[in-house]
Amino acid sequence: MRCKKRENLRIKDIVLESSLILIAISLISLAGAVSEDALLSHSKYMLEMDLFRGVKLSQVGPIGITFLAYISIFGYRRSEDKRGLYWSEIKLFLSENIRVIHMAILGAIAVAAIVYISRMGHETNIEPSSLEILGRNILEMIFQARPRTKAILLAHPALLLLIFMAYKKCCCWSLPLLALAVSIGQGNIVNTFSHLRTPIYLSVYRTVYETGLGILIGALAVAILKGVWDYVQRRKENA
Repeated sequence: MRCKKRENLRIKDIVLESSLILIAISLISLAGAVSEDALLSHSKYMLEMDLFRGVKLSQVGPIGITFLAYISIFGYRRSEDKRGLYWSEIKLFLSENIRVIHMAILGAIAVAAIVYISRMGHETNIEPSSLEILGRNILEMIFQARPRTKAILLAHPALLLLIFMAYKKCCCWSLPLLALAVSIGQGNIVNTFSHLRTPIYLSVYRTVYETGLGILIGALAVAILKGVWDYVQRRKENA
C-alpha cells in the first residue's frame, strides 16, 4: 500500500489514529492506576491509620514531566537537531525582555494553576458553580459512574486536536498547551483509582466513559477545526 503524506491524511484517518493513541496511553496509565490501587488496599489505608498523600502529586507530576520532555526535545529557539536541557537556552530565556502581554498570560496561567490545584482532593475551598453542579447531576443520571468534565471536555479531546494540528502544521504555538492538557487526563486516570471507598469496577467504568466521550467530543472538535481550516485556506487561495 502506498503511504500517504501525513499532511494529506483524511480526517477520519487522523481521528482513528489519534483515538488509538489515546486508548493506548490510557491503558498504560490504567496499568499504573491498578498498581497504585493494589498498594492502597493495605489495611493501614483501609482502616485510615495512614493517609494517601499523592493525590496532588499524581495530577501535577505528569504536567511537570510533559513540560520537561517538551523542553528537552524542542528546546528554546533551538535550531540544531539535538536533545537535552542546555544552560545556554535557559540563559537565553531568562534574558528575554518581558512585556505586559507576557505578564498577563503568566497571571492567567497562575490563576488557572491555583484553581486547578485547590480543587484537587476531597476538601477544597473553591466550590463548583451551579452550572457545573447541574452538568454533574445530568452525567450522574446518564452514566453509572460520572465521568469528570475536565477529562471529557479538555484533556482527552486535546490529544485529537494536538495530532490534527501537528499533521496540518497549523497553530503550532498551541501544541505545548495541548500536550499539557493531555497529561492532565492521564493523571486523572491514576487519581480515579486512589479513592479507597469507591469500588474498583466503578473506577474502570469511569475511565472507559471518559475515554469514549473524550474521543467523540475530540472528533467533533477536529471536524469543526477542519472546516475552519479549509475555509481559511480557500480564502487565501482566492485572495
